[in-house]
Amino acid sequence: MLVVWPTTCAALLLRSYPYKRSALVALRETAISTTHPASIWWPGDDDSMLEQLGILAKSALAWVRLSWNRLRWRFISRSPIASVPWSAIRRVGQSKLLSLTIVVPFLGSLLLFNQHIVDLLTLSPDLVRHWFKLPLAASEGAARQLTISRLYFTYFGLTFLGFGSALFTLFCPQLVKQYASPLECVQAETSLVTRSRIVLIVSDVANAYLQWVDDDPLARSIIQRIGRPNDFIDLCSVALVEVFSDMPPEQFGEEPPAEPTAQPDEPTAPPNEQIEQDGPFGLTTDYDDDPFYDHRGQPAPDKIAATLLSGRRLLQWFVTGFNEVAGSEKHRNDMLALQYMAMDNSKPLLRVMVAIFYGLGFVILTVPTISTFVQITWRLIR
Repeated sequence: MLVVWPTTCAALLLRSYPYKRSALVALRETAISTTHPASIWWPGDDDSMLEQLGILAKSALAWVRLSWNRLRWRFISRSPIASVPWSAIRRVGQSKLLSLTIVVPFLGSLLLFNQHIVDLLTLSPDLVRHWFKLPLAASEGAARQLTISRLYFTYFGLTFLGFGSALFTLFCPQLVKQYASPLECVQAETSLVTRSRIVLIVSDVANAYLQWVDDDPLARSIIQRIGRPNDFIDLCSVALVEVFSDMPPEQFGEEPPAEPTAQPDEPTAPPNEQIEQDGPFGLTTDYDDDPFYDHRGQPAPDKIAATLLSGRRLLQWFVTGFNEVAGSEKHRNDMLALQYMAMDNSKPLLRVMVAIFYGLGFVILTVPTISTFVQITWRLIR
């Protein structure tokens, strides 16, 4: 970094003779320390000017990289894909009229460019002649040309809408198609939840939670990073810990450890050390290998979710007890809402593709309208 004291520069301009080198501050790349050599360039030495320009270029490049990394991090941290869930696309995709556009990519060219259709949709030559101030002989050809150009925009716009509708119909989760929000889903499904169904719900929630939660964020793709549903992750973390905390100790297969008795020749360990040796409910002595707790001895939602999906026979007693508590009246609504949110934020790449197809389709369809409006307005102003 180049540093020059302003007072020194001002003094060089006011005085008729330069400062001695001992009174100047040298321009350095690094901070002054015992491991770096003394400065070799002073103000006034022209032989190192190219080197200083190189330092300036490096500093500018480092600033550009830093600014780019900040902008990229802000973009990723906002999770823009998470703001476009299936429920938001559903408002457009569930339209009966829009669902008919699925046939346009296959039959659109036969329908829109049929001779009878073109003759039927041709604009009035008199109206075109009045709009664009054309002679009578050229009005008919201009009307037909304008109609064909509009049909091109209509064909491509409806084709993109058809692709989006097809992807929405094929890949949107059925639960999101049925209900517009988690609240509507909970109100309709809470009385229909059975013990067998709660097992599937808990499994779906745990699986979706582990897909979004990863110890190494850089290992995930860019789509997963910018589509991270923070609302679902936060609510699921709290819900898993609450269900785990409400499980009675009897469901852990063992009674809570009894208080140790002191022996004459064997000292009793302090309470804190005894807890670290035995572990919660006598399950393990190492929190790193514990299936439920983190290194601080607190319930870890990621470990709980992994245990629910592990399939280990030694932990089936825990899965059964967890499902029983999750299906209780206290936690049933949370599980239903989490299942809806998990489905709502699934398949981020397909959600992006559907949103892009819908956006391109609507934009292309509005091009002829905007173009005609601008031309007619301009003619009237002139």
